[in-house]
Amino acid sequence: MFCKTKKMLFGFLAFATLLFVAGCQSQTTDSKAQNTSPQESWEWTEQPLTMQKILLAMNIKTFVAAYVVEDFNDVKMTLDINENTVELKYHLSVKKIYEDEYKGLQLKTPDMDTYVKNNFEGFKEAVKKYQHAQVTTDDANLAYDYSLKGEIDKEKHTITFPETPTFLKALVMGIGIDPLKPITYNYTVDGNQMTLFIEGDIQEGYPREMRIRFNRLGGQ
Repeated sequence: MFCKTKKMLFGFLAFATLLFVAGCQSQTTDSKAQNTSPQESWEWTEQPLTMQKILLAMNIKTFVAAYVVEDFNDVKMTLDINENTVELKYHLSVKKIYEDEYKGLQLKTPDMDTYVKNNFEGFKEAVKKYQHAQVTTDDANLAYDYSLKGEIDKEKHTITFPETPTFLKALVMGIGIDPLKPITYNYTVDGNQMTLFIEGDIQEGYPREMRIRFNRLGGQ
């Protein structure tokens, strides 16, 4: 009788121990899930609005801008947010852009193909000075991939990059003309749309502002 009671007691204690361990593991898992912010992905929208501001700020000739501005309509640029870090990235095919630039400038020499190739080579040389942005070129398709990491402060509603995001060599998404300068955007979120913006003055007191809008991918 005593042996049976002893076995039952040991069995109960073993079962209780298993329940305790399982409960601790569950709490640890739940705690980790609560402490890990899910990644948010946002996709660039209203491309013509952004490009008009960039081209105007860079004093691009009107007839050149008229050709080029629509070449960015299909560019997929995303902003990924994970806790306090952000990554802005995009893929850009430059062939059509340089061809339209050639047309807008009404050039005769060199021929268009040479002009496109020379500009792409100039671009590859220019991006070597980047210290933070990562650029991978695709010579065969005259295209490249761009990536730049930064930080987000969700209390101050700011996003900071160590360099200013840029298209091509000098189409700077900021209020200056130097792609190597760090930049801090303010941002707002309205439903499933995020707007990055920055305002200020540049040389000769010329007012500048930049607004870049993104839609939340998946509309979460």
